[in-house]
Amino acid sequence: RPQALSRIIRITGGKDSMLLLGRDINAFTPYVDSIPVRAFDLMSRYWPGPLILLLEKSQNLPESLTNQPQVSLLQPDFPLLLDLLSLIPGGILAAASSGRKGEKAPRKAIEVLNTFGDDVDFVLRDDEMVLESAAPTVVSVNPDGDVHLLRSGRVVLD
Repeated sequence: RPQALSRIIRITGGKDSMLLLGRDINAFTPYVDSIPVRAFDLMSRYWPGPLILLLEKSQNLPESLTNQPQVSLLQPDFPLLLDLLSLIPGGILAAASSGRKGEKAPRKAIEVLNTFGDDVDFVLRDDEMVLESAAPTVVSVNPDGDVHLLRSGRVVLD
């Protein structure tokens, strides 16, 4: 939905790319060229969980989601969010980080509300869903299966 993506970009102050949140591995297949075996292994081992994977994007992916050759994917480990994703056709949501560009990211629902105020329609509130202080681990997996650590985080890779 182009209008929704434009709104996210406006509210967050502009992002180079969106993060795709998915209910399961299959939800991502329309948005990537392929899922290399090594990426599938990482997904199977660490999802749902704090590991963001960057894979080569599909040509079907709207340019408004990312201006990069790869797309960021995450299966979150929050039951409420997974329940929401299971209700959405396709099981996918586009998201940006929880803060405005250049600002410290909020960690709790009340902080998100204080940051964005009336710019957002609602905030999922779940007392279990307090964002960890350590960021997710971010890796890029190329089509050949080579894994490149882009940011260390809560997942420690072997």
